[in-house]
Amino acid sequence: LFGCRLLDELPANVADLVALKVLDLSHSSIRVLPDRFAKRLEKLESFKLSGCKLLREIPASLSDLPTLKVLDLAYTDIRTLPDRFGERLGRLEFLKLNGCRSLEELPASIGDLTALKALDLSWTAIKSLPDGFGKRLGC
Repeated sequence: LFGCRLLDELPANVADLVALKVLDLSHSSIRVLPDRFAKRLEKLESFKLSGCKLLREIPASLSDLPTLKVLDLAYTDIRTLPDRFGERLGRLEFLKLNGCRSLEELPASIGDLTALKALDLSWTAIKSLPDGFGKRLGC
């Protein structure tokens, strides 16, 4: 669904794709992700929303993706990440937040992403990392 400019909301039946491993909605006009959309996407490994400039909020249910390895939120208009964002995303390896110019801080739970290999915060409004961030990741 990459580049589908007419797509402004996630189709409800996406949750029926229980074997889905990659969902790329990059450069679409998605504005909102339904709060419980991730509940049945237990096998999703890669979720890309890069360039969804109208997307301002990520639902807490995004943490219901236990097999997620890649999350690309680059160049979206998100302002915050859910408080418990990192608590259940134990397999997340790549988190792209570059170009999220309205993003000013990360939740403390970001340190729970112990499998994280790459975190891109370039071109964000983040000025500091949560206390103990590097220590929790073994840095």
